[in-house]
Amino acid sequence: MQSTSPENPAQQISEREVLAQLERILSSSFFCNAPSLQQFLQYVVKKRLRSEQDEIKEYSVGREVFGRDASYDPASDSIVRVQANHLRKRLESYYKQSSDELVIEFPKGGYIPQFRRCIKSEPAVPPPTRGPVAPILALVGCFLLGVAAMAVIGAWRSETLQNTPRSEAATPASSPVFEPLWGNFLRSDTPIVLAYGIPVFYWAEGLQIRDVEVNKTDPV
Repeated sequence: MQSTSPENPAQQISEREVLAQLERILSSSFFCNAPSLQQFLQYVVKKRLRSEQDEIKEYSVGREVFGRDASYDPASDSIVRVQANHLRKRLESYYKQSSDELVIEFPKGGYIPQFRRCIKSEPAVPPPTRGPVAPILALVGCFLLGVAAMAVIGAWRSETLQNTPRSEAATPASSPVFEPLWGNFLRSDTPIVLAYGIPVFYWAEGLQIRDVEVNKTDPV
């Protein structure tokens, strides 16, 4: 016998798979010490596998699972509803720590179990990290851009100076700072000769000698 997954009608789940999963759940730490919940889950799962889910009623569960007598009244005795709530919580706790592919669910508002396969998502692959190559390339690019900019500015400046008439070129003589002292020298076509004065001291064979003729006072 096969049971169809409620999320995907085309996907078939065999009875053997369901019973194997039921055994794993019942032997887990969440159910091994809860015999009433074990019996409850076994009862509803096997009823569903035999296609007898229409017989899973609160009254029948109270009589066949929890041993209530013929006078059992679900309206005044909430044993089935309370235990169904415990069963749902145990199943949720089990699957939170389990990686089982087959899931047995106990939906709220009823007692008919559902079977489905758990679709496992592929682990996300982190994007490749960029190494230190990118920052280095960025620095090299900035450096080359700066060199290119300096070359363009230098070429423009050189061309500008070449096209500027010599008479318009700035000279030290045209500056008001140099004009009072150096204006006549810098504007003259005569070559400038620099002459050094007679030193008061000079060196001779490692000795420092003073020339007594320098600054000599003439006789009156």
